Amino acid sequence: MTSNGPQAVTEIFQSHKILCGQASQLLTSPNRGQRLSPGSKLATKTRKLLTLFRAIILILDELPSGTEIIIPVPTTIQGTGAVRVIDFRHQFTAKLSAYYSRQSQNDYDDIIFLFGINSDAIFGFSHQLDLNHRQYFAEIYTYHNSSETSWIDFVRRVLRL
Repeated sequence: MTSNGPQAVTEIFQSHKILCGQASQLLTSPNRGQRLSPGSKLATKTRKLLTLFRAIILILDELPSGTEIIIPVPTTIQGTGAVRVIDFRHQFTAKLSAYYSRQSQNDYDDIIFLFGINSDAIFGFSHQLDLNHRQYFAEIYTYHNSSETSWIDFVRRVLRL
């Protein structure tokens, strides 16, 4: 890929749409128009590949609206110009989802950090977050901080629980 910025995203999106179409064809016509047997390894791998490509397309489709432009200080390896980054709402949503899925201490620490940066923003969109994810994080936070009732109440209030 030789492009940068929005054109690069468009190129990635288009190539994944093509790959998704090819994966779909594999599901319906792998051997001269014959259908794959549902339980075969090839059918299972192809379905997983198709699901992956569909997810990538959805993510790339959401990418422009889920980012913001920042001007880094100090200079980064990309130079002194503006850099597109994932916006705060999408960062927090991804971290909360990741923590729910893998229970990683790093994800937990990142969520605490994001709370410290902008709890007002989290409160503004927390009603849009998955309820199970919010409840799980609040339960674990309560477990680890049982003596800090004011902080527990704060976290629960910000997450609208």
